[in-house]
Amino acid sequence: MGIASESEVRDQAEAVLWAAPAGPLPEPPVETNLQVLPLSQLTWPDAEKLFLRLLQTVRPVTYAKLFGTPGQGQQGIDAYARLPLDLTAADATGRDYITLQSRRVQALTAAKIKKAVDDFLKGDWSDKTRIFYYATSYDLQDTKLDEELRTQGDRLAGLGVTFVPWGVQEVSALLKDHPRIVDDFFGRSWVEAFCGPEAARALANNLPALESRELRTRLRRLYQAVFSAQGGIQQTEDAASEQQFVIVHVDPRPQQRGVVDVEQPNTESSIRSEHPEDGFTYVASRLGARRQSFRSAQQLIAAATADGPSTQGAMPADEWLAAGRYRLVIGGPGVGKSSLLRFAAADLLAERPQSITLQREHGGDLPVWLPFGFLCRHLDASTENSLVSAVEAWLSSQSAADLWPLAQRALHDDRLMLFVDGIDEWSDVSSAEHALGVLEAFLGRSNAAAVLSTRPYAVDRLNWQRPWAHAQITPLTDGQRRSIAAGILQRGTASDVDPEPRLHWGAGVEAFLAQLEISADLAQLSRSPLFLTLLATTWQGEPLPRQRFKIYTRLVELLIEKHPQMRQRASHARGGPLPAADASTLFAAVAYRLRLKDAAGVATKQDMRKLIVESMIDDEVLGYQPAEARRQADAVLAMAEEEFGLIVSHGAGSYGFLHRVVLDHLAGQHLAMLAPDEQLDAVRRFVHDPAWRDVLLALLSAQVSPHTTEPLLAAALNVGDHVWADLDGYELLAAGVRLTPRVQAAHTKDLVERVENHPYARHRANLIIALVATLASPTASSQLLPIMKRWLTAPRPDPSATMWALRDLPIADEEAAKHLLWGLRHPSDEVKINAAGALARRLSGTATPRPAAGSTHRDRAQLVHPGGRNPCSWRRMAGCSRHRAPDRLGPPPTVHCTAARGAEPGFQGR
Repeated sequence: MGIASESEVRDQAEAVLWAAPAGPLPEPPVETNLQVLPLSQLTWPDAEKLFLRLLQTVRPVTYAKLFGTPGQGQQGIDAYARLPLDLTAADATGRDYITLQSRRVQALTAAKIKKAVDDFLKGDWSDKTRIFYYATSYDLQDTKLDEELRTQGDRLAGLGVTFVPWGVQEVSALLKDHPRIVDDFFGRSWVEAFCGPEAARALANNLPALESRELRTRLRRLYQAVFSAQGGIQQTEDAASEQQFVIVHVDPRPQQRGVVDVEQPNTESSIRSEHPEDGFTYVASRLGARRQSFRSAQQLIAAATADGPSTQGAMPADEWLAAGRYRLVIGGPGVGKSSLLRFAAADLLAERPQSITLQREHGGDLPVWLPFGFLCRHLDASTENSLVSAVEAWLSSQSAADLWPLAQRALHDDRLMLFVDGIDEWSDVSSAEHALGVLEAFLGRSNAAAVLSTRPYAVDRLNWQRPWAHAQITPLTDGQRRSIAAGILQRGTASDVDPEPRLHWGAGVEAFLAQLEISADLAQLSRSPLFLTLLATTWQGEPLPRQRFKIYTRLVELLIEKHPQMRQRASHARGGPLPAADASTLFAAVAYRLRLKDAAGVATKQDMRKLIVESMIDDEVLGYQPAEARRQADAVLAMAEEEFGLIVSHGAGSYGFLHRVVLDHLAGQHLAMLAPDEQLDAVRRFVHDPAWRDVLLALLSAQVSPHTTEPLLAAALNVGDHVWADLDGYELLAAGVRLTPRVQAAHTKDLVERVENHPYARHRANLIIALVATLASPTASSQLLPIMKRWLTAPRPDPSATMWALRDLPIADEEAAKHLLWGLRHPSDEVKINAAGALARRLSGTATPRPAAGSTHRDRAQLVHPGGRNPCSWRRMAGCSRHRAPDRLGPPPTVHCTAARGAEPGFQGR
């Protein structure tokens, strides 16, 4: 939330113009085959919305605004639309806009028509307008009005402007071909009488206007209650309110900056880009994929050391959401994914919405909310369950079962817009695959739009079939961060209507923002809406912690020990059921048990109470007697929810922690208090589950001594002979943990070697990003900066000559095979051909002529197994663990071939 500027207030007024009509419907027609619609029976706000929707059918509207303010004698709208470029190209006058004007008048006279044209000519848009529409709900066929319209038409024609009056006759004629608009503003009976029975039958699956409005009203109230209980946005209906939701930005091209293996259309220009993006060097790739060289690390370093986040390519999230049918919002913990989806769903239903673009494209849609974790559990419960039954079950869980009859029909309405939050919140991947398949199957047989949110790892782990457009939430800009902080720190201290006012510390916004720039970790975390909000809410002017996990710990301490509600309660009572220290210990144990039980961290009130009792009687936690624990469980749960704000209600008896980040951090804190053997078992069990990454990082960060960290890392890296099973362990190591300088140097050397030699490009990219983030450490920077400098300046020659030289280079066959197998995966056909030819000559024992273009000899090659003399054919080699080729191309293991015939000087296999 933040403080609304004057422009934001104007934007909200325009958003209202695009919202769904809300006034009473005209009386049903008494006869059929009507030619005129009852525009005069519409309320003025709905009539203006109708004119705007109608103009949108002529040309996409560029800008619309209200004329006057509520309470003035004359109000109305002005709207502007740009003409197509092919029409304006031949027009040297610069008149490339359409303008629409509508004024609220009690009675229309010739003088008022003249004044409307006078107002237009005095305005800023008169010199840019080619066509001027004058819209009114009155009948313009009156003789006196017609004469004045002709006079004003001639007047404007002399200035190069075409005058188009829209009265009831003209508007009705235009709406004849738009039964959906007629249905929204006049009702289904008018569709049949005015547009015809066939048009009405085409809308049979859509809710009639009255039922649609009833559903929207009831959904608005439900979502306000549910989202507020979950700590989400609270949509205000007060026109005078200064509170605005701060809409984050998204990058709709997240894979084109800082990530390798970007799939691009296979075009001739992808072989070598003549104008690569700044800082990028691309080489050709199979099936049109583009790979970045190590020079892309320059962009990562620049992003890590920049004063603020990059806004290149970013756009407001609501604009991106409104521009497509299938949207997947991607972001890390706390960046505002759920808040964005909650805002969009609530804003589409709001009487005074905020987002113009959402209202323009989806203003009449029916947003239906469904958490993905809930869908997974519902489908797992029975093979007969479906997405439709999941929506019914979710409404019942929120004590809104009476909404189901309308919601059931809405699921077949082509205005349906599904909001599915938390695609990453699943207990196992098979459950998530099944739920995603059910969701996509539903979308495939309907006209519904859908907006989903997830953390990045679920994008790669799940199989997506629908054409989802991806966008990554970008860090808060300086202006967004200031707006959020000001909205919290400058909030009023008390009011007559607020029985529980938030404490106002009187500390300045500038002082708070200055605190955020003390350390790189703090500055980075403050770009996250969740952490910024928690820090601002609990800040009292004291110095803030500087490291990531210390900040997490500080936030939990502030929630439990210094939360305003807790202090207010302490001033009126002698204390709660638990001291603050015991409460921290208890809820860390509850978080760990809940994390084991449900990946999404949601439980019923009964299950949450059970977890509290189990944790309280645990001898390793608090050691309460069972009877005493059961007696205090309800009070403890109430304290966590009402006083700490640590636990939030999800409605209808369901509870969870304030945020997934808080849940994971507390779970890791509890795991760090367990016996060393239990910690080792947990690392071995969960290191390959990306959903547990933050829990394990919290565990490692909580280690008191670097020497206790080493065996945990060893457990994460010790994967035996399992191919590529060490990816997660090394990425966990690269994230930065407490180690002695000696061990850190050894591990950094291993990480650098993996960056240079590992065959999986995405893994190498993840390691580079993590290593760049550790440059703030003097120990790490002294070791890494020379290496990164070498990466940035290293040449990347064409390895085709080297592949051919390996056909008779005097090295072991097993060593040569590793490099030649890499060559077969190279994006260059020339490299593939040379590698195949060298393999055929070297390992099959037959002489091979120099390869011709398009001939790889792949089917004739035989590869000798390093463990014996039995050959592995190319068709069998994919199943051989010693010869399995990587899924994605990476650099081969380092091989010094500079002395070989045909090798290029300086080539080292990278």
